[in-house]
Amino acid sequence: MLTPLRKVSANSTTHNPSPARRPFVARTATPVRAVIPPRHRKVTPARLAPSLASSACSSLDSLVLPDGLDDVPPTPSVSSLSEDTPKFLRPLLYECEQDAPYAFASFLEAFPFDDALAGVKPAERKYKKLGEASYSEVFAIGNVVLKIIPLRNEDLPAVAGAEGDEWTVPDESDAKDVLREITITREMGSTCSGFTKLLKAFVVRGVYPPLLLSLWDDYEKARGSESIRPGTFPRSQSYAILILPNLGTDLETFTFKPSNGWAQAYAIFWQVAKSLSVAEEKALFEHRDLHWGQIMVQRVAGAFGVCATIIDLGLSRMQIGQGNETHWAPFAEEIFEGTGDYQFDVYRLMRAHNGGDWAPFRPLTNVMWLHYIAVKLTQEKRLRKPTIAHERKCAGVLVEAENALASSVSLATGKRKARKGSQELFKSATDVVRWAEERGLLVDM
Repeated sequence: MLTPLRKVSANSTTHNPSPARRPFVARTATPVRAVIPPRHRKVTPARLAPSLASSACSSLDSLVLPDGLDDVPPTPSVSSLSEDTPKFLRPLLYECEQDAPYAFASFLEAFPFDDALAGVKPAERKYKKLGEASYSEVFAIGNVVLKIIPLRNEDLPAVAGAEGDEWTVPDESDAKDVLREITITREMGSTCSGFTKLLKAFVVRGVYPPLLLSLWDDYEKARGSESIRPGTFPRSQSYAILILPNLGTDLETFTFKPSNGWAQAYAIFWQVAKSLSVAEEKALFEHRDLHWGQIMVQRVAGAFGVCATIIDLGLSRMQIGQGNETHWAPFAEEIFEGTGDYQFDVYRLMRAHNGGDWAPFRPLTNVMWLHYIAVKLTQEKRLRKPTIAHERKCAGVLVEAENALASSVSLATGKRKARKGSQELFKSATDVVRWAEERGLLVDM
C-alpha cells in the first residue's frame, strides 16, 4: 500500500533555473502546460547538473523494480541512492523520499489502494486519460489526477545516428525542472487559497504500462491528439508522477450557464484576481503563463455556482522560505514566436517589460494576464446578452475592468495611449483588486 505524504524540515537551497519548457495548447481540463505542439526530434539528452532538494513528498516502500533491467537497481536502498542511482535523479528521489524509482507497472497496480483515494468507491477507482501537454500526459482516477512527466536521462551521451534518422519520442523534462515545479506547487497550494495543492509525488521507471497506452489510444480516437504516443520510451525510462486534485474543467472548455453566465464569468475573474493578489503579498508571486487552460473551474453551491483554481506553476516566479529563496525559470525563445492569439502577445509584452531578466519581481505580468482573462471572458466565451439586472451589473463590471486593464497595460508598456475615459495604471493584481474594492465593484463570492 502506498504510504501517506510525509513532511520533513524544509531546509531548501535556491534552485538554479534551467531553460523553460515550451507551452502547448491544452484541449481538455487538465493541470498541464499549454501552447505549442510537440516536435519530432533526435534523442539527444542534455547534461545538466542536478539541483538540491528541498523537502519530501511521499514514498512507496513496498514497490520494487522488475528483474531484468540491466541499468536499474532491482531493490530500493540507501546504498543504491548514493552509489547506483543516476546523479540527475537523486535530488528528485530525495524529495519524494525514495531510494530508487519504483516499477511503473507495480505503481499503477498499487495506486488505486492509496490513501489519496480514501472515500472513493471501488467502482470509481478506474484510470482514464484526462488530457495532455507537450511535456506530460494526464490521467485521472477517482478524485485525483496523475500528471506523468517523462524525465530526460542526463547521464547518456548524445545519440549518434544516420543523417536524417530521428526517433519519434515525446518530449522529456529535466529532473531539476520537475523538482522546481514540485516545490512551487507544494508551497503555493499550502499557503495561498485559489491554487492547486500537491498531494504526492513519485519517481517510477519502466515501459509505459499497456493500460495507459490503451487509454491513450482511446483518447486519440475520440478526440485526436497532438502529442506523441508514449509507447516509444525504452524500459530504462524514468518518469515523475505528480498527484493532484481533480479540479473540474479548464476555463477554455468550461460551459457557462445561459441563465447566469455573466455572473459566473464575473466570479471566476475576481476569484483569480484575488488569488494572485494574495500570492503577490505572501510570496512575491508571478504566474507568467496564466492562459485559460491554467484556470480550472468547478461547479459548486452558492450564488455564483463556480470555484476557480490556478494550476501549472512551471514557469512561475516566487520567493519562499526563511532565506527567501527565489524560484523562477527563463523562457525559451520559441515561446515568443507564437501567433494567432493574444496569449502569445502577452509573452512578448512580459519580455519587453522585463528586458529578458526573469529573476526580479515584476507583478505587472499578473496585470497582463488578468487583462488576457478579461478579454477571453468578455469577447471569446460568447456569453448571452444580459437581460436581468444582476447579469447586467456583472457584465458591466467585467467590461469596465477589461477597459481599465487594457489602458494600464498599454500605458505601462508604452504600446499606445490609454483608452478614452480610463486612466488607471495598475502595477499589480493587488492594485486591480484594490481598485475594484474602492469602487464597490466586488461582492461576496
